[in-house]
Amino acid sequence: MGARVEQQKKMAIDLNERATQYKIMAREVETNKGIYQSLLERTKEIESMVGVSSSNIHIIDKAMLPIMPFKPNVKLNLLLAIVVGVMGGLGLAFFLEYFTDTITNPDEISDRFHIPILGVAPLSKTNGFPVEHTFVRDPGAPLSEAMRSTKMSIQLSGIASQASSFVLTSTKPSEGKTTMAANLALAFAGAGERVILVDADMRKPRLHKFFQDPGDTSSPGLSKFLSGVSSKGLICQNGISNLCFIPAGPVPPNPVELLASDRFALLVQTLTRRFDRVIIDGPPYLGFADALVISRIMGGVVLVSSMGETTRDALLHFKKSVLNSQGKILGCIINKVNLGKRFGYQSYYKYYSYYSYGSTKDNKKKTKELAE
Repeated sequence: MGARVEQQKKMAIDLNERATQYKIMAREVETNKGIYQSLLERTKEIESMVGVSSSNIHIIDKAMLPIMPFKPNVKLNLLLAIVVGVMGGLGLAFFLEYFTDTITNPDEISDRFHIPILGVAPLSKTNGFPVEHTFVRDPGAPLSEAMRSTKMSIQLSGIASQASSFVLTSTKPSEGKTTMAANLALAFAGAGERVILVDADMRKPRLHKFFQDPGDTSSPGLSKFLSGVSSKGLICQNGISNLCFIPAGPVPPNPVELLASDRFALLVQTLTRRFDRVIIDGPPYLGFADALVISRIMGGVVLVSSMGETTRDALLHFKKSVLNSQGKILGCIINKVNLGKRFGYQSYYKYYSYYSYGSTKDNKKKTKELAE
C-alpha cells in the first residue's frame, strides 16, 4: 500500500508539472495567435493601400474657372517690348554712328573739323540740260539759289580778299566739285564780275564738255600751255557774258610737274590781275598731289563735300595736308544734301521756290540776257 501511495504521489506531481507546462504553452499559443492576427490585419491594410500615395494635402474648396487669363500679361509684355525696343534702337543708332566713318551731318564739318560752311547744295538731277548749266538754264532751281548763297558767303565774309582766286577740290572723285565750280562761276559772272574758269583737272577733265564747242580747237588747253607747246589763244570765249574759260587740254603724263612749274604760277598771277575772280576746278585730293600744289599758288581752297560719301579720316587728312602745304582753306560747300529728309533745309528751299524769280517768262528772259 505504501508503495502505491508513493507511486500515486509521483504521478500527481508529474501531472501538476504537465498541467503547468500545458498552461504555459497555451498562453504562448494565445500570444502567437494575437500576434498573427495583428500581422494579418496589417497585411490587409498594406494590400489595400498599394498604389495610393500618402499626402497631407486635403481639398478645402473646389477651384473656380477664371474669367481672365493669368498668363501672358499683355500690358506688361507690351510695355517691356516698347522699352526694350526703344533702348535697343538708340543703342544701335549710337553704335552705327560710332563705327560709320562717313559724314552725314553738315554741322559736323564746322563743329568737329572747324571748316566754315560756305553753302549747302541740294541733291540735283538733270532736267533736259547738264547740271553744270543749272544756274543759267533754271535760275529758280534750289541749286541756283544754293550757288547765290555760296557766292554771298564768300563776298560778305572775311575771306573775300583771299577768294579772288581759289580752287575747288574734293577728297575723292564724284563728289560734285566740277558742278559746283561751273555753277559758282556762272553765279559770279551773273553778278557782273569778270570771271575766268580754269579746268586744272588734267587727269580727268570735264569742263570742256559744257563750256567749249566740240569742234572748237582754238585753245591749245592748259596742258599744252604749261608744257611750252603753245602760248597763244589759251582763253576761250563761250558766249556767256563776263565768263571766260580755259580748258585742260590733252591729258599729260606728268600733270603734277606742270602744275608745280613757274609757268603755272605766273599764269595765275596774270589771270588774277585781269579778272575779278579766278576759279579753278582742281583734281580730287585723295591719291594725288595736284590739289596741294595748286593750293599753295591760289588764294584759297574750297572743299566740296558730299553727304554720306566724304569720310572723316579723308577730311582730317585733307585739312592737315593743305595746312602743311601752306594753303588756306576758305570753307566747304556741302553737296548732295537730301532736303526732304535731313538737316532742316527743306523748308528753306520750299520758301525759296514760292518766292522765286517771278513767272516762267521772266525766268527765260533773264536767262537769255545772262547768256548774251
